[in-house]
Amino acid sequence: MGHFFDHFFVLIFATSAALILTIEWGIDYAVLIPFATPGFVAFGLCSIPAGWLADRWSRDGMMVIFFLGIGASSALAGVANGPMQIAGALIFVGVFASIYHPVGLAMVVEGRSQTGIPLAINGVFGNLGVACAALVTGFLIDTWGWRSAFIIPGLFSIVVGISYWWFCFSGWRSNGNKPEVVETFKETCGNSTASNTKTNIALVFGVVLVTTAIGGFVFQSTTFSLPKILNERLPDLAGTATSV
Repeated sequence: MGHFFDHFFVLIFATSAALILTIEWGIDYAVLIPFATPGFVAFGLCSIPAGWLADRWSRDGMMVIFFLGIGASSALAGVANGPMQIAGALIFVGVFASIYHPVGLAMVVEGRSQTGIPLAINGVFGNLGVACAALVTGFLIDTWGWRSAFIIPGLFSIVVGISYWWFCFSGWRSNGNKPEVVETFKETCGNSTASNTKTNIALVFGVVLVTTAIGGFVFQSTTFSLPKILNERLPDLAGTATSV
């Protein structure tokens, strides 16, 4: 649910902006889109303090904050009356969305020697969040208006967060405070010389930096722009937000 929500909430605005907000607010799509940029920057940068807090406090606690925070921020976006207000709410969406990857992924692989299948299952639900974002948003826009596309999923996330808090801290599950740090670096690189180790780290960091930057740019720009492209190019096939 966490990975699903993480990718779902950050893409609600893309569909809403493409299909209805340009009409509601009389703002061109190209002008409206940059208001989402600070939220995506927060989505990336805030993952570092989120991971730091999880390691020093509680992964379960951070996940509760994730569910409650991203839900409340989305609901706040649903009551916005202009681009500046919705941009502020989207920043909070990005801040809370940044929690999942450093915290949730660590929980998925924690204590496991074989991590392929758990990560694969987790990845499936993240991509389902991407797949469902435009469809659910379009349906809610057609049914109850664009504000419901933010508010209803937001309230659902808050309910999940309260349920998760009860599950973790009522005795059903042990508290995950201060997880042990596994010294993988020493085990992997202990036999290497210092210079070789630094070179390897620099090469790995460079490869990861380039590939994630390119992949993230293509992935995010594509998923964000598709609702608008389909809305403009397929008017005869898609007459409603749900159809788009």
